[in-house]
Amino acid sequence: MDKSELISRLISLDLPKDEYVVVGGGVLAAHCIRDTADIDLVVSPELFCHLQATWNQKIRPNGKIGLYQGCFEAYLDVNCGDSQESFQTLLASSDVIAGIHFMHLSILAAFKRNYGRKKDLSDLNLIAAFQNNK
Repeated sequence: MDKSELISRLISLDLPKDEYVVVGGGVLAAHCIRDTADIDLVVSPELFCHLQATWNQKIRPNGKIGLYQGCFEAYLDVNCGDSQESFQTLLASSDVIAGIHFMHLSILAAFKRNYGRKKDLSDLNLIAAFQNNK
């Protein structure tokens, strides 16, 4: 999905905008760097409890609970190696695009460096090209 569809889907969730931060591929789509297939959210503990009533649960690779519904996944935090960020930290440093909080690109790049998967390395190249063209 592109930026327009991403924003539309986020608005359709009708969640309090100060209770979540978009992370992962959604950040890249919001900056028109590349499209994304899913939308990952880091949410406040209060919103996480609210979503548990209606969203499906799954155990993340780190052993913590994640929630999912359709193309959306929700977590209380994101962490990989040296990169560990809580909802509050992400919210405080977020970029606001169309009234929605998105993880700052520099923080996303740090996570992608730590993950080090093929797709992450590709995304790092896309982020660098985007930043060089600003």
